[in-house]
Amino acid sequence: MSFTTINQLQPLQKPEVVARVVIGEIPQLPAHFISRDELSQVRKVLSQSRIAVVVTGMRGVGKSQLAAAIARDEIDRGAGLVAWINAEALDSTRAGLSHLAERFGIADPDGDSAKSAQCLRDYLSSRSQHGLLVLDNAADPDLIRPLLPTAGGTKVLITSVLRLKFVQFIPGCVGGGVGSVRGDGATEVRIGAQ
Repeated sequence: MSFTTINQLQPLQKPEVVARVVIGEIPQLPAHFISRDELSQVRKVLSQSRIAVVVTGMRGVGKSQLAAAIARDEIDRGAGLVAWINAEALDSTRAGLSHLAERFGIADPDGDSAKSAQCLRDYLSSRSQHGLLVLDNAADPDLIRPLLPTAGGTKVLITSVLRLKFVQFIPGCVGGGVGSVRGDGATEVRIGAQ
């Protein structure tokens, strides 16, 4: 007869204690960056939002540069997490989130990026430390929504050119006002004319 001792049992996967995580290709400060009113508006609504802020606007109006300025500020302030994820496609979004899950030691052991992204979502939902997750150039709110934390200290900043798709992402957003906070904790800030 064979018995398993306590020492032979595999421990449950616990997140690693990581003091600070900064990942992704956060754009550098452009030589001719001009601080705009929208930057302070995004900061304000991000501080008021429960979870997500969506910055929409036409290509080239500066959505990613605004998000990058906020990400760089969060790094300077010592935020425990600042992550920049390319969210143009589901594969790149999952790959970025999976990489972040690896940094916290909670990635799927078999390398499944979808499972790793879910593990990260659950971890961030229970994590109280302040952090910022930027999902840049998001194309489909229906693919993004299940990947977002539902609570916790990590705010999510989403940039997209697809305002009409993200109007449905933010309940009650019909015409939307700049910086208006919605009932589900999501907020919209529009940049430029749309």
